Amino acid sequence: AGLSEIQVICRPKVAVFANGDELSEVENPSATGTISSTPVTLCQWVQDWGGEPDYMGISRDNLQSLADVIEQAGKADIIVPLGGASVGDHDCVKTAFEQAGYGNVFSKIAIKPGKPAWFGYLNGTPILGLPGNPASGLVCAQVFLKPLIKKLGGQQADPLPFDHIPAARDIDPNGSRAVFHRGFTNEAGQAVLHPEQDSSLLGTFAKSDILVFQPGEHSGYAARDLVPVLRLG
Repeated sequence: AGLSEIQVICRPKVAVFANGDELSEVENPSATGTISSTPVTLCQWVQDWGGEPDYMGISRDNLQSLADVIEQAGKADIIVPLGGASVGDHDCVKTAFEQAGYGNVFSKIAIKPGKPAWFGYLNGTPILGLPGNPASGLVCAQVFLKPLIKKLGGQQADPLPFDHIPAARDIDPNGSRAVFHRGFTNEAGQAVLHPEQDSSLLGTFAKSDILVFQPGEHSGYAARDLVPVLRLG
């Protein structure tokens, strides 16, 4: 086309690490620990969304271990720690980032699941802290990480690209937090909520293709009402 140069945008490099003394890797499970399974799904999503995942492994519940991982992740375009941001005595991820110079934008958000999520910058690099519970972390990845990767990768990034489909059944009123219900689309094209919505369960994501959104203090939906849904993927 007569061009000697073209402008390109690199795929954003996304450093992901899990945190917790109790965790073990999927390929080397501990008899007494918890398998760190969320990074497997998360890294695949990062790649699907146009990012380049770089899994940094598991950091332990001490500041030196965290400082080492933070230093190794320093060349990434986005850093995503999983877990270690609750109120437990050993949850020190944010403290380690703060000691490295992290500036906070928000901590805790009014959504369910996903309340412990946090976001800020370290030397200009976005840091998105995801909850350790699998459902919470993956919901927040869909809501926050997906549009962030697309934006940094030069793609059009609609933060919440909702579709609207009929609810298969009534959906009860909720509390003060907005809710992203895990669900699936039935053969009639209706949204069906999974009966079990516990934030510690990863299995429901394997059976889900949508998140059904319900604003805080909502009066509920009747069957066949059009409900806002996010398509997973």
